[in-house]
Amino acid sequence: MAVTVTVSKNDIMHVVSQAVPYTTGQAAETTGHLAFRQKPGMPFQVLATNMRVFSTINMIGTKVEGVEEGEEVLFMIEAKKFLKWLRVVEDTAVVTLEPTPGKVTATTALGKVMF
Repeated sequence: MAVTVTVSKNDIMHVVSQAVPYTTGQAAETTGHLAFRQKPGMPFQVLATNMRVFSTINMIGTKVEGVEEGEEVLFMIEAKKFLKWLRVVEDTAVVTLEPTPGKVTATTALGKVMF
């Protein structure tokens, strides 16, 4: 079964906008990534680093489905592109992230984009 992560746009925007500054720095500005993770028994988290400072932020209101017991969810998205996309998504939208090997598909009621 495929893993899906569902969260409101406002909840994910709040967390991502806090994490993105930790992805910037000299070389990291264009290549900084956000890691999305959920370990068994732990809250869903967004992680970011610029190789000097590390940030871990719990994302409240997230629904994760398709995970087998004891399995860890971990995927990455390029920070700058993801934030740019989130800014144009309507505020009342529900965002669904579907990680697969090599890509993450982000979906709202108006369409989807792959990272």
